[in-house]
Amino acid sequence: MSKTIIILIGFLALLGGGAGYWYYGERLSPAAGQRTVVRDHLSDPDSAKFRNDHASARDAKVWCGEVNARNRMGGMAGYARYIVYLPASPELAGITDEVFLERRDQDTASKDPTSDSAVFQSKWSVFCE
Repeated sequence: MSKTIIILIGFLALLGGGAGYWYYGERLSPAAGQRTVVRDHLSDPDSAKFRNDHASARDAKVWCGEVNARNRMGGMAGYARYIVYLPASPELAGITDEVFLERRDQDTASKDPTSDSAVFQSKWSVFCE
């Protein structure tokens, strides 16, 4: 009888742990903090889909990746690269976060080195490649 109870308790613990991971999903991943910061800068944060998330090899506080989300017109905008700087201290979160989202005017980047696209590309080259 006690053997059956122990097995039942073990099974319920596994089931509860799996359900918790499914429910919280993204919040348990190492990239959860940077995804939250990126969502704060989107028109429709609930539609965000992420891929290729990774910490920078140059600075562990910098995260790089791609995000696709709905634009103001309601259509998916297509994947755009992002760079996020997260502070080392949780108390500073939200105060010193920096987010750089890739702009779609890539033609300007080749002509004007001070354009937003050129600045983004230089940061991507340094931290994300």
